Amino acid sequence: MIFYSIGFLLSLFIKSARTANIVTSGFFIAMLFTSGVVLPLDSLPDYVKFCANLLPMSHSIAVMQLLWIGEFTNSISYLDIVYLLVIGCFLLILLRTVKIRWE
Repeated sequence: MIFYSIGFLLSLFIKSARTANIVTSGFFIAMLFTSGVVLPLDSLPDYVKFCANLLPMSHSIAVMQLLWIGEFTNSISYLDIVYLLVIGCFLLILLRTVKIRWE
């Protein structure tokens, strides 16, 4: 839900569906590289880690990794879930008020 909302939010500022596809794909690839899936977060510079923690993909990956290895009982994982829920609710409320019109 969060990633669809981000895609719709980005498409609000783009005139055509073709351009929206290119821009959202680029944004998704950037999130993928800064989430810890492609490169470990420990090997990234501090400013990239800070930016990665602002994006929801790194939190989603952290929750999925903890679920996968069976260590989901940490309080850090609950903070990730709360962050994802807050961002999801915010984007849902934001997108309910705006209509997308492509030419």
